[in-house]
Amino acid sequence: MKSKVSLESNLVDIWSLIINRMRNLNFANVKCKQEIPVYLAWFTWQPSLLGNRLKAFHCIDICFWFFNTDYMLSHTDGVSRLGKLAEKMSGALVQFIQTGNPNGGGLPNWSRYSEAEGETMVINDTFEVKNDPDDEAKIF
Repeated sequence: MKSKVSLESNLVDIWSLIINRMRNLNFANVKCKQEIPVYLAWFTWQPSLLGNRLKAFHCIDICFWFFNTDYMLSHTDGVSRLGKLAEKMSGALVQFIQTGNPNGGGLPNWSRYSEAEGETMVINDTFEVKNDPDDEAKIF
């Protein structure tokens, strides 16, 4: 599913795409020209707090990577299924720290990022590597 940005889009969605996602893509494109592999993730899980208006806000993923969603009720609303999501994400982080490659930590195969293909692990209740998942929404 590709992101769609139109005049009807929420201003927060547009701001997030421009400020956060495009900045991350620019960094990844620079880094992938170096010898060390780059693995790009896009955390899209959204808490149900405030009538689902928070979306996947900046830094919400940290409690998942560090497997402490039970302590971050302000971020997760105490949703019980998050333990499995956090366990897989933290497993991938540990694997990445140990080897420089997140594969083998519990997520599906995570392809190395390249500027040509835009391989990105899209993380929600499920995990999937997508090539350029927001291509249609890019404005530059």
